[in-house]
Amino acid sequence: EALSGFSKEIFNVARNTEQSFAVVADAALELSRQGLKAEEVTKRLNDALILSRLTGQNAAEAVSGLTAAINSFNRDGITSSEVLNKLSAAAISAAVSEKDLIEGIKRSGAVAVQAGVSFDELVGVIGAVQEKTARGGAVIGNSFKTIFTRLQSLDKLETMQNLGVEVTDASGKILSATDLIKNLGQELNKLPEAKQLQIAENLVGKFQIAPFLAILEDFNSEQSKAIQLTGVAQDASTQAYERNLTLNKTLSAAINEVNANFTQFAANLGELGVSDALKKALDIFVTISEKIREFSDPEKAGAFGKIFQGALKGLVLPVLVLVGAAFGKLLLNLATFGGDAIKTFFGLNKSAKELVALQGSIASTLATNADIAGAFRDIENSTLSTEKKRAAQADIFIQALKEQKRIMKEIQSVSKTIAPGVMTATRGKAGGYIP
Repeated sequence: EALSGFSKEIFNVARNTEQSFAVVADAALELSRQGLKAEEVTKRLNDALILSRLTGQNAAEAVSGLTAAINSFNRDGITSSEVLNKLSAAAISAAVSEKDLIEGIKRSGAVAVQAGVSFDELVGVIGAVQEKTARGGAVIGNSFKTIFTRLQSLDKLETMQNLGVEVTDASGKILSATDLIKNLGQELNKLPEAKQLQIAENLVGKFQIAPFLAILEDFNSEQSKAIQLTGVAQDASTQAYERNLTLNKTLSAAINEVNANFTQFAANLGELGVSDALKKALDIFVTISEKIREFSDPEKAGAFGKIFQGALKGLVLPVLVLVGAAFGKLLLNLATFGGDAIKTFFGLNKSAKELVALQGSIASTLATNADIAGAFRDIENSTLSTEKKRAAQADIFIQALKEQKRIMKEIQSVSKTIAPGVMTATRGKAGGYIP
């Protein structure tokens, strides 16, 4: 009963997310390997496939990203629906996609937690830097993993403290990485630009300096995008589910639901008794095969079985002869067919070569015509562009070919009138005239 209910939930997820049953089943398998209960699997499965739909990721990537986010911030008790809706709300509010956000979180989430950065803050800084630099979520996530780690090290904390940056709270606890960046930005803003670059490179390294400067600049601005997106993520409700409902109104969603319904109909048909009927039919074949096996066993066979064995031995040789003869006949037919095909191929090839030669002969004859050659020279000596010269020459050549075709038709017409008997005699099987 539990398995049947789980199966129905998978079909419901397929309909709700416009995914095929095979895709949903694969994603469910990925989630079940994490030791989750069936109810949690179906809930997270639905959220993962909505994420897949919004981001364009495949089901496995969406499951991986969602799982990484939940596992990284599990001490905050974050759920899959919260992750999904926070990402969607941020994507709507900024020039950033859910894919960039989840890729960045997947790579930096575990370090962000250790650095005291909340999920909403991480969404904010990744979204702000992505909008400024367009480097992609994966690159930005890896950058922040390094930035958060370095800023929390003792020597970097000491460096910042020497610059006058506040690095601890009133109780002496080290501030979160985002607070450190905010405080550092305020102090660096007082220094010359060259000095700012030198300090930034010393703190996070030359490879992470671009995203680091981007987030410093953002926090120093009056309208900080990172702070704005953090608030958007905090206030997120059902944005992703609403977008999914909108997408479900499309024609492709309706077609996918029909497909899911028919697949479930087939599954229900099996549960209603088709499988039992098939099992009965197979049982009959099993019984028949058992009797045949007993007849062929010399130790267990009775009088009728021995007669059956004798008949079987007598039939072996004739059957082998018939099979051999049929196989030989088949090989002979194949060889004959192959020979005919090769002859046809080479005949076609020969005809094609003759046609090419004939076309070349006609073209050469026309090219030697004095009028055509003179027209070609006039065009070549004109002030037209090269493209227009070639087009004009081609037009003259085509007109000459049409004129030759008209003359040939007139000759055929006259010949038919003068000697109809001759023309009739030259008809071939295809009904045409021999030139």
